[in-house]
Amino acid sequence: TDPEFDLDIVFSWPDHSLKIANLGDDVRKPNFADLLNHDYEANENQKQILGENRNGKQILSPKKMFTLLRSAVDKALTDISKTVMFERNQYKVTRAVKAPVMLAVEGNGMKFTVDFVPSIEMKIDKLKECNELKNIVEEIRKDYNIEANSFMAIALHKASGDMFEIDFHDLERGILYNRGCAKKVIRLIKYLRDSKGGTVLKLWSHLLKTSVMHHVLRQDMTYWNNRNIETCFVDCLRNLHVGFKKRFISDIFFPQFNMLKRIESEKIKEEVCTWLAKLFKKI
Repeated sequence: TDPEFDLDIVFSWPDHSLKIANLGDDVRKPNFADLLNHDYEANENQKQILGENRNGKQILSPKKMFTLLRSAVDKALTDISKTVMFERNQYKVTRAVKAPVMLAVEGNGMKFTVDFVPSIEMKIDKLKECNELKNIVEEIRKDYNIEANSFMAIALHKASGDMFEIDFHDLERGILYNRGCAKKVIRLIKYLRDSKGGTVLKLWSHLLKTSVMHHVLRQDMTYWNNRNIETCFVDCLRNLHVGFKKRFISDIFFPQFNMLKRIESEKIKEEVCTWLAKLFKKI
């Protein structure tokens, strides 16, 4: 498959005026929350991304952020006639209407896509009214000596028109930092998925990464020695298999959130279980 990249487009907004509200109100999306615009008079440009939630409160609107980003990208593509020159090579750049905005780049014998994701960066102290989540975050920061003190609110307007996904990418990076072969194991599992194709392609990258991170949280640093990569790889596959057998793989920061609910088809889950079981017989 062609390489895929995600690029967060961080919108600027006064930090003091942002407030997280209604986190987990939608039981299907416990990692989604409203971003309230609290006691701040927005200018005319900023009002383009403001809206109201179901309670009539003024919020930053994921849907309007997506619309604004799409318009900006379309204008930029028109200005450059959908072509980019890099090191004397010409590349064709086109946009597909998806969530998030996706650019397809082709030229010089290569093809890849880039997802532009509207987002807002926030400080961890903004979680002060989300006690359970804040405790989990602070415990992980302490246990893994993570200095990062911010998180992202991601606009995914097809998932929710008025709520943001709360994402801790920097903390996830901290969990995997200095853990020997852990990142290599994730890449190997992704390669295995891509090589198999078919139903297994339903296993999105963050699910596979999360499954490995759970194993990282259970093992000490010496286990992830590069010389132990074969054992680590097999153990992480077994951990993934157990998750599918139990039909439950939790998010690291939202332990009540079963990520496998995204796969609605029971048949697909069973096919993944069967595939993994057959793999172990070959090992």
